[in-house]
Amino acid sequence: MTKTLNFFIAATILFLLSPLFWQLPEILKEESLSPNPVWQVSQAETANINRIRGWHQTKLEKAIAKIAWNRPVIAGEKLIKNLNLLLDPNLFFFGEHPRERLEVQSREKLLATNLPLLLWGLYLLLPVNKKWPLIFISLTLLFAVLGLTNNLATSVLTILLLYPISIAALKLIQAKSIWTYAWVFLSLFEFIYWFSNHA
Repeated sequence: MTKTLNFFIAATILFLLSPLFWQLPEILKEESLSPNPVWQVSQAETANINRIRGWHQTKLEKAIAKIAWNRPVIAGEKLIKNLNLLLDPNLFFFGEHPRERLEVQSREKLLATNLPLLLWGLYLLLPVNKKWPLIFISLTLLFAVLGLTNNLATSVLTILLLYPISIAALKLIQAKSIWTYAWVFLSLFEFIYWFSNHA
């Protein structure tokens, strides 16, 4: 019971010290779940398919164009694009970055000092827990298929990422090594710096 309690305390502290917690009211107020499914091809995309097919003259070229440019191909491209948007590390650990994207605002959800803990937490978690990766992958695929790539969707994935991060944080705190104090100091410094710029 003590181990479980310590885990929840660590997870709660990490959540309260994350940019996500302080941005939640804004995210919940501004954004809504407006699905844009990958199988939904817009008129502009249909017109683009027909335009590209029109470039080809011979029967062979037209046959190849039909295979290369059709609704399933467009749906697949949209799915890959959505997955890239949902799993971009910039969304989770880093703020503004040079690559502008209209679909997603570049607001970080977790402190960058949590990135090493995520990698360590995944190393500790994956061999012993098969449910968490299944839940994370399933939700990510669901959001990608439905075209939900806004801050609200990525916030749900961020909360799931807190699980392996908390496992690693608890291990680090229990170790009480120089790395523990260094991580705590850097995390607090980063949080104060972030908060002073966004409060």
